[in-house]
Order: sequence, then C-alpha cells, then structure tokens
Amino acid sequence: MILPRTILIAAFGLAAAVWLQPAAVPQDQTVGRCVVSIPTQWGTFRGATQGYGLVFEDNAGTLRFMNQMPCGLEGAPIVSLEVRRK
Repeated sequence: MILPRTILIAAFGLAAAVWLQPAAVPQDQTVGRCVVSIPTQWGTFRGATQGYGLVFEDNAGTLRFMNQMPCGLEGAPIVSLEVRRK
C-alpha cells in the first residue's frame, strides 16, 4: 500500500515540476556592439573565407577581401587583398 502511494506522489511531483517550469523571459533586443559600414562602390557580397575574410565584387569585377573590421572607426574598412581584372 505504501509503494503505490509513493509512486503516485512522485508522479504528481514530477508532473507539477514539468508543468510549473518558469517561462523564459524575453530579453531586450540589443544592437551589435560593433557596426562596420561597407562602401556601396565595393559591390556585392560574395562570401567569406577563413584566410582572407569577407569578399566583395564591384561592377568592374574587382574583388576586395577584408579580414580586419575597424570597430567604431570612421571611414572604410581595411582591404587586405584587392584583385583587379583587366
């Protein structure tokens, strides 16, 4: 008689714990701490590589690779490699 009562109490406790779990509180949406502005003349984003960073291609076919983004600095990001087509 004690065993069924213990099982019932344990099942009730488990159900209450699952049902009464505290809901996650939505956090305020935060803005990134670092914003980098890419000049529109650099063209379209083409992807990212581990060694060279982000890749952009302009209308003339020039590829610009950047792997160091200046956080909070004015001006364009630093281009680590530029490939021009002739």
